[in-house]
Amino acid sequence: VQLNGEGKPLDGRHAVLLAQFDEAMGAFVGELKKRGVWNRVTVVAYSEFSRKVLQNGNMGTDHGAAGSVFVTGGQVKEGFYGEYPSLAPDDLILNNSMPVTTDFRRVYRTILERGLGVDAAAAAELLRVHSDEFLPLDFL
Repeated sequence: VQLNGEGKPLDGRHAVLLAQFDEAMGAFVGELKKRGVWNRVTVVAYSEFSRKVLQNGNMGTDHGAAGSVFVTGGQVKEGFYGEYPSLAPDDLILNNSMPVTTDFRRVYRTILERGLGVDAAAAAELLRVHSDEFLPLDFL
């Protein structure tokens, strides 16, 4: 169960997994800060699948099309980058999935170029894209 029937905060296994992720990331970030290396680190948590918009028969949601990417680090500018997905029924794809609005290659290219200092042409080549495709985002 992701939400209970009263619209209260996350409940069930999904909430437990998110709490475990939060606890582990908190400990990791705390250790990096304690060691004085937080500003040299970029952490990417990427999910290869999403969840569909509509609830299934088990009060959860099935695997969907668009995934989540969380990026954090001492140099990362907080915020939402990319486009917000539409939840309008006519905009959903593949049996009620949200469409991908920001390709993961933009995230990787941002880290390659702005985080690691890789030349733009080399970053595009590494990602096997044209130099004018999947341009970096502004989170670094």
